[in-house]
Amino acid sequence: MGYAPRPGLPGYWEYDGLPVQADRETHEFVVRWARDHLAPGASVLDIAAGRGALSKALLDAGFAVSCTSWDGKVGLPIPTYFCDVDLPFDRSAVGGQAYDLVCAIEIIEHSESPAGLLRSCATLVDRGGTLIVSTPNVEHALARLQWLIRGRPASFGRDEIER
Repeated sequence: MGYAPRPGLPGYWEYDGLPVQADRETHEFVVRWARDHLAPGASVLDIAAGRGALSKALLDAGFAVSCTSWDGKVGLPIPTYFCDVDLPFDRSAVGGQAYDLVCAIEIIEHSESPAGLLRSCATLVDRGGTLIVSTPNVEHALARLQWLIRGRPASFGRDEIER
């Protein structure tokens, strides 16, 4: 169990067999932050969980994890709610509760309205809770090189650019 390089995909990672669709170090930061600041069993919501790698890591760390998905491909035994991050949502969309920690990891750059996504996420955080948001650093030299070679950021598929 844990993080390991994805076979045949240099530079990509997985957690317990689930592909990490963000920066591995960002996942590790979130889990470390949660362990340092939250009580065991605290409620965590992983927004746009991909295949569930971060959700699984947080679950393994002892938290009560729920997640959202737009395509239903999270295969974990946790509450999973359909959520389109391009549309407003609130607690009623995610089990009717507030969470101690809400994570929106490397998803805001995919949203048509980043400010709208932040407003929606803020409604999900319990009083005294925390919202952690990350986005890739597209200003980094490696990101610029990937853009030059591929014509788009590495974190975007062609269909996201050509809509």
